Amino acid sequence: MDDTAGFGIVGLKSHKLKRLLAFVIDAVIVLLLLYIAYRLTGTPDYATVKVSMDRLNAIQGTPEAQAAANEMFALFGRAYGYTLLIWFSYEVISSLILRGSTPGKRICRLRVIARKREGWSWACVPRVILRSVVKVAFLYFLQGIPFLVSCLSIFANPEYRAGIDFFAGTKVIER
Repeated sequence: MDDTAGFGIVGLKSHKLKRLLAFVIDAVIVLLLLYIAYRLTGTPDYATVKVSMDRLNAIQGTPEAQAAANEMFALFGRAYGYTLLIWFSYEVISSLILRGSTPGKRICRLRVIARKREGWSWACVPRVILRSVVKVAFLYFLQGIPFLVSCLSIFANPEYRAGIDFFAGTKVIER
């Protein structure tokens, strides 16, 4: 039985395009979650970061500029950290509920599994969680550049595995 609940991208053949589309769908969902979180809690507060950046631009070259820059970077760090926490939570929770898929992957008929397995099993859970941890670590500690390189590695190997998949021992398969 097809467990896509009526969803699926018909006619999209390229695994790479499916992964890109799944990423875009998940990014839109995360943006909606961020908007809801901001409306309910006031965080992540990118609006205050923007005001702080504008203030910094207005006082460039003055003695107060360094303090304003420190404040702006602290505000951005908190907002970015909160954003990554929401993305991580979304990815892990949805992957567990949807057995290796996020909603974007589910729509594109993709699933994350442990590399040495043929399908989803609960033994894949630690690998799927590790994959999300590695992704967030790349984005937070290494400013996203390794994440970009990791994504580009999909084009360089026959299994279409991203660098984060190599770290976590996972692969993305067609369902």
